This record gives sequence, structure tokens and C-alpha cells, in this order.
Amino acid sequence: MNRTIKNPYKVDHKIYVRLITIFLCTLYLSFSIPTKTSNYLYVCSDIIKNLSYGCIGSTVVAWLIDCANIKNSNAKADRIYDAVYNDLKFRIASFIGLWAQLCTVAFRDENYDKQKDTWDNWYKTTKLNYYKSNPERQEELLSFFIRELSYYTEAVNKSIEHIQSQRYMLTLNDAMNEKMEQILEDFRFEFHALELDLSQKDPSKRFWDHMDAITKDLLNYINNWTDIRYYNSVKFMPYEFFTNLDDVRDAILLSEYMQIVKQKVDRNKK
Repeated sequence: MNRTIKNPYKVDHKIYVRLITIFLCTLYLSFSIPTKTSNYLYVCSDIIKNLSYGCIGSTVVAWLIDCANIKNSNAKADRIYDAVYNDLKFRIASFIGLWAQLCTVAFRDENYDKQKDTWDNWYKTTKLNYYKSNPERQEELLSFFIRELSYYTEAVNKSIEHIQSQRYMLTLNDAMNEKMEQILEDFRFEFHALELDLSQKDPSKRFWDHMDAITKDLLNYINNWTDIRYYNSVKFMPYEFFTNLDDVRDAILLSEYMQIVKQKVDRNKK
């Protein structure tokens, strides 16, 4: 599973490799001592050998124990991370998936319930059909859209507020870092602004201008969060954002491939 903060604890393998190398060198030196010429050298050589073997064995055991402890710590950190952020990921998915639902409900004659598309294309389709409607119908639709969007926007904001209220504890448990704080701040700013815009109940042109800007920003913010980057790629039917696992898998693979390509392009630019 992709996570922005994944396996925060690391084993310092270099220390163990260096220690074992040192002990192997001392073991090698013990074999180089000419023990036949002196009982004293023989005893010294034997002591060094035993110490070297013991140190190598102890280092290997300590290395294995450290690896096991780090594995357990990472598993715990991953569980905390998932417990904290899964609700927000679900709320964001519900918000962007809403455009498919709005499109299907508002324009039933078009049979959109049988179609698949990405969330931003569902948004564009909804907007296009809105402007095809007569003025009276547009007024009804705008009220409907604002009401539904307000509910899901409020849910996202509450989820972000809950996470930020636990920032100190999350930092102590390595479930929060600067990158994660920036991701949360981006979403907090965007959805807080959206909540204010929706409360104003602006006329249609201003409403769609705001939604165009917010949709563009959300595409970037979703792409910046490793966990949900595939949201921008998955094609889904209304009410089925998560239900088709094949679509989700294909979207994850596509998003990972696109990220690899982007990284290569960025490196070439440098």
C-alpha cells in the first residue's frame, strides 16, 4: 500500500557491517600470529580468535534483533498512519466521486449511470450539461449542486481539523512530517475556501469559475499525496468509485508509471 510516510524507522546496516568487518580483520590477524615460536603468542592468538568469534556472533544477533524491532515499529507506525488518514482519504474520494453522482441524477436522460470516466471528466460533463439546460432548470440544478457539495465539503473539513488537532501526538509517533503537514494545509486551504464560496450561494458563472479553479488545484494536490495519487487516474461508474478493484489496480499502476516518467523528466531537466 502506498503511503507518504511509510516505514519511518530504518536499521543502520552500515554500523553492523563495519563492526563485523573490524572483527573479521582481528580474526584474520589472530591467524597471522606465529604461535609456534611462543606459548605466550599462542595464548594471545587463541584469546583474540575466541573474542572475534564471540563479537561476530553477538553483532549478528544484535543485527537480527534490531531488524525485528524496526520491523515491528514500522508496522505499528503504518497502522497509526492508516488509522489517522483513512477517513480523510475516504472523504476526499467521496467529494470527487460526487460529480459522477450529480451528473447521473441531474441528467438522467443521458444514461450516465452506465458510463465510466475520471472524476475531473465527470466534473466537465456535469458543467457542460448544466449550460445546455434552460435557465429555470439551471437555477434548480445550482441549488442542488451547492447543497450536495456543501455537505461533502464540510465532511472533508471536519476530517482535516480532527487530524490537525492531534498533530503533536502524530509527530511523536512519526505519522506527521513537513511533507504531510504541507499536504494537509493544501487541502485545508482549498476546502475551507470552497466552504466559504458555497455559503455565499453565488450566481452560476461565479460558481463555475470557482469550481474550475478548485478542480485544477485538487488535481495537483491529489497528485502530491502518494496515497491517493491514483484518484486522478481511476475511471469509475457513478456510486462505484472503490467497488471495482480492477479499475483501482489499473489506476494505481498507471499513476505509479506516470510518476516514474515525471521523475525521469525532472532529472533530465537538471
